Amino acid sequence: MNVYLSKPFMRLAAHQGLEDDQICRAVDEMNEGLIDANLGAGLRLPNIQDKELKALKHLAKFYIAMKPNEIRAALDCGELREVNCDE
Repeated sequence: MNVYLSKPFMRLAAHQGLEDDQICRAVDEMNEGLIDANLGAGLRLPNIQDKELKALKHLAKFYIAMKPNEIRAALDCGELREVNCDE
């Protein structure tokens, strides 16, 4: 499974001391339906307010619509980072 972190999320994760394995576990939990805010297209997040949910839905649509070459460009310039959760 491809898991990508945005630059703002990378900063937040670093500040909170989140490691890739913790992020992968959270993704696994989301895939198992253990998180309750459904953003559509399989994207879920916990405990967010309506305004945040609306903004996150727009952001999710943006990321889901990215073409492979756009993802590669974002990875190359550091706007995204891929986390390998298949190990």
